[in-house]
Amino acid sequence: MLDSIDKSPKILIDILNMRPSNCKIDYVKLTGDTLIIRILDDEYLAEQMGTFGADYYMAETIYTLTENDLINFVRFEMNFGSHAGPGLFCRKDYERMIKK
Repeated sequence: MLDSIDKSPKILIDILNMRPSNCKIDYVKLTGDTLIIRILDDEYLAEQMGTFGADYYMAETIYTLTENDLINFVRFEMNFGSHAGPGLFCRKDYERMIKK
C-alpha cells in the first residue's frame, strides 16, 4: 500500500490509525527531519499491550513514518509507562526486529 500513495506525514498517520488498536496517533508537527506525534490513549500502549506489543507498535510506527524521505526521526509524546515511553526514535533503534 505504501508504494502507491503520497507519503505525506498525515497520510501515513491515517494509514497507521487503521490498525486495530485502542491507541491512535495525532500529528503534532514536522521540525527538520523529525516528526513529532502524540499517542492518544497512551496508557493502553504503555501499560496494557505488554512489552512485545508496545515494542512492535512503536517499531511499525517508526518504520512507516520514515518511509517519507524527509523524516529520519520520530518523537513520541506520551506518558511514561511500564512498556513504553516518550522519546526520540529512528529505524536504527528497532533494527533488532528485522529478520536477516
